[in-house]
Amino acid sequence: MAPTAVRALYYSATGNTRKLTVAAAESASASLGVPMSVVDFTSPSIREGIVAFSSDEVAVIGFPTYRSKLPLHICDDLASKVRGDSTPAIVIVSYGNRSYADSVAQLVSVLKRNGFVPVAAAAYPSRHAYSDLVGAGRPDADDLRDAEGFAGEACRIITAGISGRTLEVPGDPDAPLYVPLGEDGKPVSFLHARPKVDTELCNRCGRCADLCPLGSIDRKDPEVTHGDCFKCQACIRGCPSGARFFDDPQFVSHVRQLESLYTERKEIEHFL
Repeated sequence: MAPTAVRALYYSATGNTRKLTVAAAESASASLGVPMSVVDFTSPSIREGIVAFSSDEVAVIGFPTYRSKLPLHICDDLASKVRGDSTPAIVIVSYGNRSYADSVAQLVSVLKRNGFVPVAAAAYPSRHAYSDLVGAGRPDADDLRDAEGFAGEACRIITAGISGRTLEVPGDPDAPLYVPLGEDGKPVSFLHARPKVDTELCNRCGRCADLCPLGSIDRKDPEVTHGDCFKCQACIRGCPSGARFFDDPQFVSHVRQLESLYTERKEIEHFL
């Protein structure tokens, strides 16, 4: 059956995965000559219900890498809420210029279990959520053009037929999470760190609460969090007055370690 639509689904706390996924989906839509739609899986309200893909759609699924794997709570929602019906899937993973490690393998594994047929996957270096110096400026125009070309190649595979296709990617979907390191190369832990608020800059606009993928920030009092925080930086990068910040010493030490080791430009990897 020829595809009749392309649907993109992404989780993107700071926008980089969204850019790559939408660029790939728009290219797939043009290549196949079918309409495109988008599901922003970053929103907690979207993740409350089931997202079902049909067999005549092409799915373009994009996720970032957190600690070498997919974001923990969001991956749980992906596994329980997103369903395919032998739906061909184009897989996009972004990572903060350190390593995508096991995230591509994990995303491909989850999608296979959920009724998708992963056809092609790609890992894109991106600006790290923690620092503008790590993966600076990426995804850039060349990266987005690559995503377009990659999706076009994936669509040629889909058009030729995906029966019996098995996509091989590196990594272990069951591997443990990466342990972050500090400036001295020793493990650090900032699991319980929360972003702080500069009360002189904060105007109580509520933007941080709207942006939090976990719905953990109190809209009336942004200094209050009532849930988990996985340091995605959505509230910090999205604050219009620059009022939010992390000052946890171990978190800061890890950022400095990243900035000392991972500023070189890394290459995109494709798996077809």
